[in-house]
Amino acid sequence: MLRLDIRTKIIILLTISTSTFIVNTLWIEVLCVIILSGMQFAFGKKVFSKWLVFAYVILFFAQCTLLPLMPTVVEAALSVIVVQFRSIIPLLMGILMIHIKVSQDVKASPFGRGVTAGDGEGKDAEEKI
Repeated sequence: MLRLDIRTKIIILLTISTSTFIVNTLWIEVLCVIILSGMQFAFGKKVFSKWLVFAYVILFFAQCTLLPLMPTVVEAALSVIVVQFRSIIPLLMGILMIHIKVSQDVKASPFGRGVTAGDGEGKDAEEKI
């Protein structure tokens, strides 16, 4: 399984949130979904990616085909909901990319002082005059 550096994860999240809330163009949103779903498959988060891509496609299809067939008042009310949920999906995918696992292999000082053998743990203090 591949791993990303925390700085890369922050850059991904900032880029996705900027494209979701500020730029807000459809082709950038679709590109973000494609790139993030590919990255999630590469990093082993296949389950979430599958469902989010499926939800995105359903909402995109509803916006492009079903909503124009409805009366104007209903279309206006539903399009706000559909567009907002659809634009949140890339942000959710970005948040899933920055999920951080805490390593259980970390060893602390056995005496609980926060120092290690490299810091002189367990050595007698030398007296300097």
